[in-house]
Amino acid sequence: MNTNETNTATDALSGIIFSVRQITERTDGFMDESSRDDPGRTHWKYSLQRGCHKLTGQFSQGSAHRLPPTLNVILSCLIMDADGADALTFEEWCSDFGYDTDSRKAERIFNECRRISVLLQRILPREHWAMYRDA
Repeated sequence: MNTNETNTATDALSGIIFSVRQITERTDGFMDESSRDDPGRTHWKYSLQRGCHKLTGQFSQGSAHRLPPTLNVILSCLIMDADGADALTFEEWCSDFGYDTDSRKAERIFNECRRISVLLQRILPREHWAMYRDA
């Protein structure tokens, strides 16, 4: 990354208040199956805020990860979720990601991705997303 890219990345994140704390288990119901597959998995509650706009959620990582997730890691995951639901109908999203269109769980995940997209754009404008997509 050259100096200009570093400054741009820093500028894009200025004003974002980020916090993360470990929790014993997820309460949102999105990772139940994988938690059983990896008993060493850690769970985190994160918060991103810029001005009056706030996005909170839960994040899990496998047992190989020993440090808390960074802002860049959280942003990368949120951007992937938001990108997946943007500009797709629910049926297209299900087809692209292998979900059944008759699944309430799939619909809940799709709606959560849409919610993330709206809130994330208020915290980090879309023109900065490319910098964090593959963090």
